[in-house]
Amino acid sequence: MANVSRPAAAFILTFTAAGVAGVVIGFCGERPAIEAPPPSVGDIEQTFQQTRALGDQIDVTRSRGATSALDGVALADLIDSYSAVRTQLQQDLAGDLDPPPSGEDARALKAMRD
Repeated sequence: MANVSRPAAAFILTFTAAGVAGVVIGFCGERPAIEAPPPSVGDIEQTFQQTRALGDQIDVTRSRGATSALDGVALADLIDSYSAVRTQLQQDLAGDLDPPPSGEDARALKAMRD
């Protein structure tokens, strides 16, 4: 083993500790958010269908005067789910698709927005 003077050993130890600390702090710091790709027209259509289905379940449950759907899901939970899915749908419909849709996809988006 090579002889290293005390000042050199202290320097090496300090330098190594600082490097390790820098790496650890770097892993603990906030990372930039990774932006999700925009949804496809198919994804938006699926969210639209979920929104409609939940809205229909809410209407039917209310018309029965019940506090839960036939499958046992509480009306309050249906309303919470509907609100979350509807918010997602509104965000998806407000966004721009890249590339812009054409033909049937453009007509489908227009119908969902109207």
